[in-house]
This record gives sequence, structure tokens and C-alpha cells, in this order.
Amino acid sequence: MGSRYDAPVTGSEPAVVDPEDQSSLELWKAMDEGRDPTAGPAE
Repeated sequence: MGSRYDAPVTGSEPAVVDPEDQSSLELWKAMDEGRDPTAGPAE
């Protein structure tokens, strides 16, 4: 498959915000970007 289906790659990681502090729209946007909004910070 082409790169069209790959998750987008950016130079920096977005700030991690507690899921309880995000609106449902922000949670959906995070999933669309290929991030898991329920995952804790990477260690």
C-alpha cells in the first residue's frame, strides 16, 4: 500500500493532555491523527 494510509509523521510530539480534560471532538481528532488519546505519556 502507499504512504497514503500511513499515520502522519511530524517533527514533534503534541503535548499530552489528560483525557478527562479534552472534549469529545478533541478525542476524535487525536484518533484521526493516529494517536491514542487514552494512552499515558510515553516513558
